Amino acid sequence: MPFWCSPTYAFLSQDTILTDAPEMKHHFFSSHGALALVQLLEVIRLPDLVCRILGVLNLLIYQDLEAQENLCLVGAIPVVMTFTSKRFNHDIRLEAAHFVYAMCSSSNLTLQFVLSCRGLKTLVELIDEDYNEQKDLVWLGAGCVHSVLELQVSTSKAGDLSY
Repeated sequence: MPFWCSPTYAFLSQDTILTDAPEMKHHFFSSHGALALVQLLEVIRLPDLVCRILGVLNLLIYQDLEAQENLCLVGAIPVVMTFTSKRFNHDIRLEAAHFVYAMCSSSNLTLQFVLSCRGLKTLVELIDEDYNEQKDLVWLGAGCVHSVLELQVSTSKAGDLSY
């Protein structure tokens, strides 16, 4: 099979299309492309391809709250969070951690989605890394925990209202 017919080439092209023509993002979501990527992550175990798919998902959600919420609704969070595990290579873990960080730091709704998918366990695992070897993962995890604590403070202040 020629390289240009391979799945890897398709994902390399996807990056270019999404960055050069941002309006394609809407078409991608409306044609259920994001759901297809999430479903691929559930079955594909080729590290290079997993890393590319996670990279495309990160590109899709970058500074786009609507895209993040759409991915929450199609079940992307628990699927992506599995790739933060120590059994995956650093590049895959880093892409997955960036995804989780984006979900934790964008809005209270996406943060609550992360927490409802047992996200605290994932955040603790990211922070529990050897700081000297995995600084980037530890910092992403710490940023997520900061968002959780901010949410806790804002909800407790809202609950302090007297009636």
